Amino acid sequence: MPAKTPKKIPSAARTGHGSKRTTRQRTVKSPPPTPEWGPRRSAAPAAPAVAAMATFDAMALPELPQPVRGDHINLGIVAGSDGPTGWLSAGATDLCEISPGGQVALAGDTFRGNAVYQGDWSPSLGLHVKPGTLRGKVEFDRSFGWQSLYAEGWPPGGSQLPAGTIQVFGHEYALVARVHDLHPIDTRLVRIDPNNGHWPTVPGSWRAADWEGGNQTQISGCEAPDGWVYIVADGFARDHTVRLYHCQAQHFEDRNMWWAWGIRDGQWQWNVEPAPVSDFLFGELSLRLIEEKFVLSGFNQSTGNVEVRVADDVTQVLAPWTPVTVVATQQEVPRNYGGYLVPGSTLDQALILVSQWGEGDYPYNVQEFVVNLNR
Repeated sequence: MPAKTPKKIPSAARTGHGSKRTTRQRTVKSPPPTPEWGPRRSAAPAAPAVAAMATFDAMALPELPQPVRGDHINLGIVAGSDGPTGWLSAGATDLCEISPGGQVALAGDTFRGNAVYQGDWSPSLGLHVKPGTLRGKVEFDRSFGWQSLYAEGWPPGGSQLPAGTIQVFGHEYALVARVHDLHPIDTRLVRIDPNNGHWPTVPGSWRAADWEGGNQTQISGCEAPDGWVYIVADGFARDHTVRLYHCQAQHFEDRNMWWAWGIRDGQWQWNVEPAPVSDFLFGELSLRLIEEKFVLSGFNQSTGNVEVRVADDVTQVLAPWTPVTVVATQQEVPRNYGGYLVPGSTLDQALILVSQWGEGDYPYNVQEFVVNLNR
């Protein structure tokens, strides 16, 4: 199966014109030692309760189709080419990860026209989620942050793109990667405002792209009931394997306090040098707690598929024996990537946003799938 041809970024920041690479084939490194998935270190004292997310139960819940176990149904385009967001200045766009609070989607490179390089361009855009649509086909009712979603600007000739979201103590964060030709220059955490742009950078969170060996330029994570925040991380350019970190919730904003899961003296344990938890190369990641299970969705660069895994223990979420549910193949959605879990998903009906990169005859949009993750 061919690897996805990656989406491109405008080389002229404000005009949206220019050329970029069209392939990103990577050689998979030798598999790491098989983890011994033993008990983790003792948890820290429980952190203060996390502020409640949007009250999904209070929203109108339209009927969703019910896939059979391990299967999926494509609900159609929710943003981008040939979709419903042209009137929101998002005629062609991708990603649209909905932050954990369920109020705003983070779009990547966005064009006003119906295709890549058609019309004006913005490096990221906020799309506000229409209330009551999270448990059906997601809709957006307005956009904000055109060329100003983040308080800081992008590099000349490059872009700055969302690279994962997380919620800690009820506060929503995004990792933002400044990039040239989809290769990261640096990353930083920003605080999400679901209603307005100019999202501020978390002081002290800036890191050069080679921080942690380049393994932390794309992340996702969730706060667990044990008081720890669990973070999966890889490379924005889809040329890294996945590492696992955790931190005490009160220290999340300090990236020096993200402690890795790795091998010491032949044993897997916390707070050591990070080691890859899979031999696959990954791209976009989405780690969430659903019905007391750790659910990891994302784009597997090594297979070219958007895939989902469910585990009781976060350290097992990429274990070789953890079942894999394939959401989109390159045959079903050519040039697919993304794979973000929509807030409010259940194991029976997980809603997942899959992007399709479009140049030439291909559309540039976001499609929504409903997936039955039970196996």
